[in-house]
Amino acid sequence: MLAITDTAIQAIKDIIGPDAPAGTGFRISVEDADDEEAEIAMDVADGPSEGDVIIDVGQGILVFLDSEAADLLEESVFDAEAHGDHFHFSIEPQNAE
Repeated sequence: MLAITDTAIQAIKDIIGPDAPAGTGFRISVEDADDEEAEIAMDVADGPSEGDVIIDVGQGILVFLDSEAADLLEESVFDAEAHGDHFHFSIEPQNAE
């Protein structure tokens, strides 16, 4: 399953905001994929879409993965870096050294 770092959890929490309704989450989906690359989309969602994998990371934070993203990112780590009031997200293999 996708591992999500504490830094990414905090970034997601900041993006969703404290006033989001219960059930709101951060959705990761595959928008366009070919044999060599996949374009990943990320957005705040009111709730999961049908078929989404739901990851409860604690602190009231939910991450929704569409089925293609769940398969593609199964052995990955989702991380974030703050750049001012913006975040840069990265996805790396879990066994990267």
